[in-house]
Amino acid sequence: MNRLPFLLIILLVIAGAAFVLDLGTGTVSIPPDQVLAILSGHGSEKQSWQTIIMVFRLPKTIAACTAVAAAWWKGWDWGEI
Repeated sequence: MNRLPFLLIILLVIAGAAFVLDLGTGTVSIPPDQVLAILSGHGSEKQSWQTIIMVFRLPKTIAACTAVAAAWWKGWDWGEI
C-alpha cells in the first residue's frame, strides 16, 4: 500500500496548523478560532486583531513560507548556513 497520500495529508494538516498558530502568536495573542474567522472573511471580535493579522502577520508569514519553498526548490543545503 502506498503511504505517500496519507503522509502528504498529515504534512498539510501540520503545515496548516503551524500557519494558523504563527498568525496567532506574538505580543498580542489571538485565539486560533479568531484567526480562522479573520482569514475566512468573517471578521473578528476586535478590529485591532484583524488589522494585526492582515497588515502585519499575514505578509510576514507568507514571505517566510515563500522563502522556505524557494530554498527547498533550489535544494539548499541548510548545513551551509
